[in-house]
Amino acid sequence: MIKSFRDKTLELFYMESKRDRAISATIERQLAKKLDMLAAAHSERDLFIPTSDYYKCLSGQ
Repeated sequence: MIKSFRDKTLELFYMESKRDRAISATIERQLAKKLDMLAAAHSERDLFIPTSDYYKCLSGQ
């Protein structure tokens, strides 16, 4: 479900596991987990679980 990345640092973090000072070491594992969930989703509906994630649809340009 990830179509593109606006931020190059985030894209490199996800696609190539490249670490960067811009991404705090304390959230790296959680961020990777969320990005994996986004990538695995087949539809928006898949993102509503778990409900504690407070999913909100964003529209980019």
